[in-house]
Amino acid sequence: MLTKLFFICYNFLWLLATPFLKRHKRMKIGFEDRLIQGNWQTLPQKLPIDIWIQASSGGEAYLSLELLSCLEEKDSSLHILCTSMTKQGIDILTQGREDFFHAWKLKYKQQAPHIHICYFPLDSEKLMHKAFSLTTPKICILLETELWPNFMKMCKEFQTKLYIINARITEKTYNSYKKIQTILAEISPQTIYATKEKDKELYADLFPQATCQFMHNMKFDTTYKELCIAMQASTNNEQKDFPQLAKNTCVFLFASIRKEEEDILFPFLLTLHKQKTKSIIILAPRHVARFEAWQEKFNKENISLINRSRCDNNHTFQAGEIILWDKFGELKKLYALADYAFIGGSLVPLGGQNFLEALVYGVIPHTGIYLDNFLWTFETQGQKNLAELNLLALHNSISSLETTFLALPERKFTEKAKIQATFKAWLKTYIDDTKKIMHNILENS
Repeated sequence: MLTKLFFICYNFLWLLATPFLKRHKRMKIGFEDRLIQGNWQTLPQKLPIDIWIQASSGGEAYLSLELLSCLEEKDSSLHILCTSMTKQGIDILTQGREDFFHAWKLKYKQQAPHIHICYFPLDSEKLMHKAFSLTTPKICILLETELWPNFMKMCKEFQTKLYIINARITEKTYNSYKKIQTILAEISPQTIYATKEKDKELYADLFPQATCQFMHNMKFDTTYKELCIAMQASTNNEQKDFPQLAKNTCVFLFASIRKEEEDILFPFLLTLHKQKTKSIIILAPRHVARFEAWQEKFNKENISLINRSRCDNNHTFQAGEIILWDKFGELKKLYALADYAFIGGSLVPLGGQNFLEALVYGVIPHTGIYLDNFLWTFETQGQKNLAELNLLALHNSISSLETTFLALPERKFTEKAKIQATFKAWLKTYIDDTKKIMHNILENS
């Protein structure tokens, strides 16, 4: 009775919300798909979907592609549906599909698995039932933190095996789910692979019927591949079709800075600019909405910012300049240019941003101590973690960061290859779980 009442209320809320979601800035994109129209109507009607992989947004979409990379020649006949909630996720999946097809053709010289891409439906019972009726999936995979009640309910009704991979959960979310544990028990997934031992225990408590196992985070696999590619690339700082630096100019990069950190960092940036006259400071905010705010801050101090968007790829940046990097998609190239890097979202309790990307390009990341979203990097099973290996510099205050950065020499960092090699050796312990899990799922389907 309780479960029935829950779903009546839950579906009623979706009914009320749908007209507003249709006008929502982000949700209105791909709205036909969300109502099981559009691309959903192009799916093969008489062929079941073998695997449905759901990735919430861009980060999870990359993990979907990592799962696809684990497929082998014997899997060429599979029909796979990849979905996402956001345009960014759909764009990543679309480009990734083309890259996958190209790599498959080179490796196997035969037809690749069929990969269909759609926006994830609104989680109302009516729409999810329609989606499952169209696809009759054999396997469903949710990535990281998503639990969609009607999606999970349909997995039960259609006898679809449901897996949660790279699973994460916070204490707050756990406490919320605990209140409806009786309901969740009726739509339990088959297996949950969690990236932290603590998260595995929380999931096991929520879903006692499910098999809960520990796995190393899939981002270790994606990072390792990026690292190998970066190490094969040229070791000099010049990049084609990208702005250059004046010769021997040192670069201080501040990456993925969040709004809540601006007032903390700004006085420090002024001091750094004043003292490090032979260096370039690059400021790369996390969100586009903050570009104008940073411009105003420096204008009040009569300090000019150079906008990356106004510089073509033949431009050369000079010592003493501060560049506002207001163009997305170039952060990895910035790490390749940087000598020192601070990664934001970590000076205040925001969970942190991906500091592993800096190490891929031989730059030791400096961060605050608020790295809740990346605690899985410290699940080292008795081995030294990155901080203990001096591959991660943690700062418990802005004064600590300031003292450290002001003491750094203004010269090009020459030990990037050494850092990459050390990082690669450390990573090897934590890779290949994605492949093992994907193979296990396919073998037991």
